Amino acid sequence: MKIYLVAPYDNHFDQVECCGARGSEDYIEARKPVPMECRDMIDGGEYPYGCAQQFAWWLEPWTATLAGVCVVFVVIHVFQMVLKSKMMKSIRQYQRAYDYEN
Repeated sequence: MKIYLVAPYDNHFDQVECCGARGSEDYIEARKPVPMECRDMIDGGEYPYGCAQQFAWWLEPWTATLAGVCVVFVVIHVFQMVLKSKMMKSIRQYQRAYDYEN
C-alpha cells in the first residue's frame, strides 16, 4: 500500500502558481528535474516566481489588517494589566483592613 504524502503539496503549486522557495532554480541547484507541477498547464512554461515571493504578494494586502489586530491585542493586554494592578491594590487594602480589625 503506497501512501502519497506529496500529492497535496504538488496541488499547491498549481493553485498558487509557484515553484520552490525561490523558483525552479531550487530544483536546478539541487540537480533534480523540475517537476511538472512547476509548469503552467496551458503553455508548459515554468512558473516565474518562487513560493516565498508569491506568499509575500498574497500577504501584502493583509498587512494593515494584521497590524491592526495586533495593536488591538496589545491595547487589550495593557488594559488587562492596568485592571489587574488596580484589583491587586484593592485586594491588599481590604486585606490590610481585615488584618487591622482582627
